[in-house]
Amino acid sequence: MTISDSTDGRPLQFFPVDIGVYLHHPGLETDPEIKGIEALLKPFGAQIEPWPVPPENRGIAAVTARLKTWSAPQDIGDTVLYWVGHGVSDGGPTALLAHAHSPRPVTPDGIDPPTLLRHIKARQGRNGAGWAIVIIDACTSGRFVELLTSEAYRDGDVHNFLLVATSKDGSTTLGAFRRALNLVLTATFPVQAVIDLCVLATELNRNLHGCHVIPKMDTGRALLTRTVPAFAAHTQAPLDVVAEIDAVIASLTVDERRHFVPKASGAELGEQNWYFEGRVEERHEILSWLDRAAGGMLVVTGAAGSGKSALLGHVLVHSRRELSDILIRRRQLDPLPLDSPRPYGAFDLVLHLTGATPREVVLRIAAAAGLPAPPEGPIIEQCTWLIQQLRKTDDAVAEHDPEADGSPFTVLADALDEAHLPLTIAERILSPLANLPGVRVVVGTRGSTLEGPDLPEQADRDIMDALGVDRERNRKVLLVDRDEEAMTRYIQRRLEVARSRGGLQAEPAQIDYLVKALGGLDREFLYARLAVHEIIANPRLAEDPEPLLEDDHRRLFARAVDRLAEQAPVNHALLEALALAQGHGLPLTGGVWAGVATALAGSPDLEVTDADIEELIRTAAPYLMLDTEFGQSVYRLAHRTFAEHFSRSVPLSFHDPRHSRITEHLAGIPDTQPTDGPLNPYLAEYLSAHAGLAGPDGWRTLADRPHLLDSLNPAAVTTSIMLRALGRFEVPPELAGFLSASEHLSMADPRDRRGLRELAGIRSTGESVVPRGGGMFHDPRSAWSVRWGHLKRHAIHLPLTAHTGRVRAVAAFEGLGGRVQLATGGEDGVVRIWDPAKGEAIGEPLVGHDGAVHTVVAFKGPEGRVQLATGGEDEVVRIWDPAKGEAMGEPLVGHKAWVYSVAAFDGPDGQVLLASAGEDGTVRVWDPATGEELARGGEIVTVPTRDPDTGKEGSEDLVIGHTGPVYSVVGLEVLEGTEVSEAPERRVLLATGGEDGTVRLWDPATCEEVSEPLVGHDDDDAVYSLAAFDGPDGQVLLASGGEDESVQVWDPATGEVRAELTGHTRPVFAMGAFTGPEGLPLLAVGSGDHSVRLWNPANSRQVEGRLTGHREWVRAVTPVALPGTRALLATGSDDGTLRIWPSSGGRPANALLHGVLGAVYAVTAFAGEEEQTLIATVGEDSVTRVWDPADGELAGELQTDRDGADYALAVVTTREGDLLFAAGGEDGAVRLRDWRTGAMVRELPHVGAVRAMSLFTGLGGQVLLATAGEDGVVRLWDPLTEAMVGELETVHVGGVRSMSVFTGLGGQPLLATAGEDGTVGLRNLMSGQDVSGPLRHCSGVTAVAAYPLSDREAMLVTGGDDGTVRFWNCETGAEALTIPLGLRVHDVAYVEGNLALATAEGLLQVSLEAGSNLAGKF
Repeated sequence: MTISDSTDGRPLQFFPVDIGVYLHHPGLETDPEIKGIEALLKPFGAQIEPWPVPPENRGIAAVTARLKTWSAPQDIGDTVLYWVGHGVSDGGPTALLAHAHSPRPVTPDGIDPPTLLRHIKARQGRNGAGWAIVIIDACTSGRFVELLTSEAYRDGDVHNFLLVATSKDGSTTLGAFRRALNLVLTATFPVQAVIDLCVLATELNRNLHGCHVIPKMDTGRALLTRTVPAFAAHTQAPLDVVAEIDAVIASLTVDERRHFVPKASGAELGEQNWYFEGRVEERHEILSWLDRAAGGMLVVTGAAGSGKSALLGHVLVHSRRELSDILIRRRQLDPLPLDSPRPYGAFDLVLHLTGATPREVVLRIAAAAGLPAPPEGPIIEQCTWLIQQLRKTDDAVAEHDPEADGSPFTVLADALDEAHLPLTIAERILSPLANLPGVRVVVGTRGSTLEGPDLPEQADRDIMDALGVDRERNRKVLLVDRDEEAMTRYIQRRLEVARSRGGLQAEPAQIDYLVKALGGLDREFLYARLAVHEIIANPRLAEDPEPLLEDDHRRLFARAVDRLAEQAPVNHALLEALALAQGHGLPLTGGVWAGVATALAGSPDLEVTDADIEELIRTAAPYLMLDTEFGQSVYRLAHRTFAEHFSRSVPLSFHDPRHSRITEHLAGIPDTQPTDGPLNPYLAEYLSAHAGLAGPDGWRTLADRPHLLDSLNPAAVTTSIMLRALGRFEVPPELAGFLSASEHLSMADPRDRRGLRELAGIRSTGESVVPRGGGMFHDPRSAWSVRWGHLKRHAIHLPLTAHTGRVRAVAAFEGLGGRVQLATGGEDGVVRIWDPAKGEAIGEPLVGHDGAVHTVVAFKGPEGRVQLATGGEDEVVRIWDPAKGEAMGEPLVGHKAWVYSVAAFDGPDGQVLLASAGEDGTVRVWDPATGEELARGGEIVTVPTRDPDTGKEGSEDLVIGHTGPVYSVVGLEVLEGTEVSEAPERRVLLATGGEDGTVRLWDPATCEEVSEPLVGHDDDDAVYSLAAFDGPDGQVLLASGGEDESVQVWDPATGEVRAELTGHTRPVFAMGAFTGPEGLPLLAVGSGDHSVRLWNPANSRQVEGRLTGHREWVRAVTPVALPGTRALLATGSDDGTLRIWPSSGGRPANALLHGVLGAVYAVTAFAGEEEQTLIATVGEDSVTRVWDPADGELAGELQTDRDGADYALAVVTTREGDLLFAAGGEDGAVRLRDWRTGAMVRELPHVGAVRAMSLFTGLGGQVLLATAGEDGVVRLWDPLTEAMVGELETVHVGGVRSMSVFTGLGGQPLLATAGEDGTVGLRNLMSGQDVSGPLRHCSGVTAVAAYPLSDREAMLVTGGDDGTVRFWNCETGAEALTIPLGLRVHDVAYVEGNLALATAEGLLQVSLEAGSNLAGKF
C-alpha cells in the first residue's frame, strides 16, 4: 500500500511559510520562489494555502499560528511545507529560522528544530495523514535539518516525511531549490505518472550538491502523483515539437486536454506530421488497406529519412476521430478529402520501436490483447508464448461464436529498423503475428539493417526477409519515395512559421530563394528538417545557403553538433553519450547520462552536471527525443542518423575505448550508493552491453566488481558474453562462471546468484580459491558464497536445455540476414532452432517426426534459401523451412527402419541432393525438390546358384554393401586419375560407416561401391561417425570414429590410413572438422566418455584439453563460425543439453589439485594436534585426506588397503592426544587407524555397508561414536574400547545414508538420521522420542549436520541427491533456507561458521552471507 492511498484523492497541499520582509535583516524576494514552486507542483494537483498576513507582520505569533494551521488542518492529505527566509546556526546545537521581527543576531525566539518537529509530529500523527515534504530554504538549513532529523529519529513517533535543506553549513542562493526542483520534475521525471518520494529525494540530493535530503517513510511507499498526464509520456517526437504541441494543449479546455493527451500515443506527432505535406497517394493507399484488409501485413518502407514515420503518424492521427477533430478545429491539421476512406479506430496498439527489445514488444502486444504477462524465460520462448496465446484466443472466439465478424486486431509498429534486435522482432513476433487470422500489422522500416542516409543502396534486404515479404502471400509493400513538391511545401511552411514567431530574421524573398534552393535538391525529408533548423539557428545561412547545399544528412548534423559544442563544450560529450546509449536511451536518474558524458569528455577538469543537460534539452531540442524505459524517463537522439554520426560502423571484433570509459564510470555508480538500494535499471540491463563493446578492458571492469555482476540481468550478460567475448579472448573467471551458470542464474533467486557464479567459476577455471572482498556475513544481497573448492573442471561453455530427452543431432546454418543458427534434433521427436550468438532457442519447435530425431543437416534449396533435412525413428526423411518453422512437402519415404544419418551434397548439374542411411542397411539418394528417390544401394539381393558337383540350381542372399545398420553418411570430393592421368578431376562420392566396422565409398549416381571397403577399426566394432575435411595440402581426407574408441583418418583416394587418433575411453559418436587458429584443419570428437577432444590429424596429437561438462554420452558435434570470433563448437548429449564452447577453451579436465579425483563421499571437521580446525575427507579412491579449511590447502594423506570405497568418516582423539581416523565402507566394517603410522588400531563390525557416522560426547563426558548403514540400525560405540553401548532402530526405507548427533535447545542430545527415502528423522537420544515430523527432500537425503547459531541453538543442515543444501528449524520442522547447489551432496560438515560439502564432483566450502537472514528464521 502507498501512504497516499489514505488521502482518498484529496488535493496536494502547497503550504508556503515565506518571510521576505524583516525589521532587522535584509529583505528577500520570496514571491518568485513561491510562484515558481507552485507552478511546478500544479501538474500534481497542488493547491496553495495562502497566508493572508501581510509580510511585514509575520512575526513569531503569526508564524506560530501559521504552523498550527498546517499541523491541524480541517482536510488532511499530502502536503508540501516550504519555509523560505533567513536562518542561522552556530554549527553546534543551535539552529534557528528567523521571523519578520527577529533581532540581529537572531535570538532564541526564532523557530528551532524541536518547535518545527512538534508541528510535524502533530500533523503526521493525525488519522488519514499522508506524506509531508518539509523544505527549509534558508542559510545554514543543513544544520537545522540535521538537528531536526536527529530529534525525529530519537522521538520514534514521527512518520512519513521528507526533509530538504537547500544549504549546508553556510549561506544559500535563493532560487537554487526552485531550479533543482524544476530540473528534477521537468527533466529527470518529465513523464512519470507517479514519482517515489525516496527516489525524488535522491535526485534532489544530487542536484542540491549534497545538501541534506532525508526521507523517513515507515508505513509504505510515498508517491507524488500527477493529476493531469504529461503529453510527452504519450508521444515519440523531438523535444522542440513536444514544446510546440504543449503550447497548443495549454489552449485546450480541461476536458479536451484530458482526452487529447492519452489519445496522442505512439509515433503520430513527429515534426513532419505537425507540418505534414504531400504523400496524398501513399496516405490513400494505407487508409484503403486499413479499410478493406481483414488480415496480413502492410510494410511501409523507403530510404532513411524519407518520411515513413511522418506518413504513418499522419495516418494514425486521422484514424482517431476525436483527436483529429481537435487538431482540425485548431487549424493544426488539414481534413481528409471527401472521397478518402476513414477507418476510425483502426489501431489497437501503436509501437514506436526505437531501442525496443523483443521482450518489451511481447509485453506491449500481450497487454493490448488482454493477455497476462508472459512467463519468465528466454525471450524466444516468450515470443512463442505470445503467438500461441493469440492463436488460442482466436480459436476460443471462433468456437464460442462461429459467425462472429469482429474487427481485426491491428498493430502499428514503426521504426522497426531502429529496434534492439530488429530481425528477431520481425521474424519471431511481427511475421507470425500477421499470419494469425483476424490480425493485421502495419510496419514502418528500412529494408535492411545496413541502410542509412547518404549510403549506397544495399542489395541486402534482411529486414524484408525476416518479415516474410517474399514468402508470404498476405504481405503488401508500400514504397515511400522522394517527393520534391511535398518537401518544398514543408520547407516553405516551416520557415514562414519561424519568421512569424520571430525565430527567423529573413525577408519573404529570402525564404522563397531558400525554398527553391533546398527543395530542388535530391534529398530526403530528414535533410530538409535538418537544414531548416540550421537556418533558424544561424541567420547568416538565410542570406547564403550555399554551405548547406553541399552538405548531406551526416554533415548537416555534424554542423549542428559543432554549433552546440561552441555554445558549451560539454554538449559534444552529452550528444555522443546518447549516440552510444543502449536500449531506448540514457536516464538522468542516478546521474547516468551526466556520468557517461563525463567519462567521454575525458578531462579531469570537466564534470558534466544535470544542469548542463537541462540546458542542452533547451538548445538541442530538435535533435533529442524523450522516451520511457523500465519506469524511468530516458533521452535519445531523435534519428538513427544522428547516432551514426558518433557511433560509426565498427566490426564485431572491434574494441571501442569509449565504451571502456563508459563501463568504468557506470560500474562505479553503485559504489556511491547504499548497498541495499536498487540498481538503476539502465545498469542492470545495459552495463554488460557496454562492457562487451569495450572488449577485454570492459569485461575486466565487471570481473573486478563481482557483486555488481551478480546484480545485472543474467540474460543480458549472457548475450553480451556470447556476442562479444566467448571465442575472442580468454574470459575472466568471474565471467566464465557466470556463463556456465547462466541457465540457473536466469531462474534463481537473486540471493543465490553469487554462490552459483562462484561455484561455476571454480568448475570452469583453474582457480580453487574464490577471492573475497571482506569477512563472513558481509554481503546483504547474497544468501551464500563459495570460499574454495576442488572440483572436476569443465571448460567454459554455455549450457542450454530445451529438449525433453537426449539431443541426437546438431547442425549449423546461415539463417535470415546471414545470422548463424543451430538446429538440433532430439529424442523428444522435435527439431529446435537456436541463436548461438545469444544462447537462445528461436521460435516453436518443428514438430512432425513420430519418434526420435537422429540426424539434422542444412542445405540450400532452389532459391538459395536454407532448408533442413531430418531423419529419425519414423523411417522417413523430412524437409523443413527453418525461417517459417514449417515442413516442406511430403516426407521422403523408402527406408524400412530408423534413419540414422542424412547428408547433403552437390549433384552433377549443381543442384543439391540428399543421401540417407539407416537401420535397414541401405544408402539412398534423393532429390529434395521433388522427393524422388534417385538411387539406392546396400541391399540384400537374391542371386541364382548352381552346385558344380551336382548341377543343382538354387539361390542365395548376397549382401551388397554393409552387413547391418549404416550409422553415418557424408558427401566428399576426391581427386581421380592422379596415378594415370595428367588431368585429375574432382569426383563426388558418398562415404558410409556401419555396424560391420567398415567405411565404404559409393558413387551417388548409382549407389554402387567404387572401391574395396576401408578396414581399420577393430573387428566387429561399429563405425558410428564420419567427417570429411581438407587436409593440410588441400587433399580431401575422411575421418571415421567408432566403437573401438579410436578415430581413423583415411585418404579416400588411396584407401590408406593417414593417422590414428586414440585417447577416448568410450565409443566415438560424433565428429566435426573446422579450421584452427593457425589455419590448420582440426577435428572435434565427441565420445561416450562425456567429453569432446580436439585433434590435429596431421600429427595425431590432441589440441588443448578435453571439453568436459556433459553428464552423458556426447552424440553430436558441429563447428559454429560466428562473425569476428574463432570457431565455436556446439555439442548435443544424452544429458538433454546443447552446449556451446570456444574451440580454444579446453583446459586439462579432471586434473584436480593434489590428485583428488572423482566423488568425495564423507567430510568431517576436527581439532588437530595443535587445536587448529582441520577437515578430513574420504572419497571413491578410499584415500583419507586432511585439509586446511582456511584456504583449502592439502595438509596430509592416509592411504588404506580397504577393498572398496569408504562412505563415512570420523576423527577420534585418544586420551593421549593421538588422532584415530574411523572410516566405514562397503565391506561392513568401521576401521580406526592411527594418523601418524597408518596402522589399523581396531575394527568395529557392522551388518551391511556403513554409510553414516557421527562422533559426540555423551553423559558424563564420554566420547561415543554412532554408526549406521544399509540395515537401518544406529549403533553406539565406545571407540576407544570397541564396546557397543546401545542400538536404535530407524524407520528409513533403504537404510541410513547420513547421521548427526548434536545438542539441541535446552541442552538435549538430538539424533538426526537421513535416508534414501528422502526423509530426515529427528529424535531425542535421552527420551527416544521424535522431536518433530520427518523433514523431506525431493529425493534421497545423503547428508545431515548441525549448524550452531549459539551455544544453545542449532539448525539442521541437509543435503541430497536433488542437488540442494537445506537449513531446518529443529523445533518446528520449518525449512529456513535452500542452497541450490546443483551438485549431488554426499556429506556436510560445520566448520567455524562455514559448511564443508562432499559432492559427486569433489570438495568445496561455502559460507552463509547476510542475505540468508538465518538467525531471523530460528
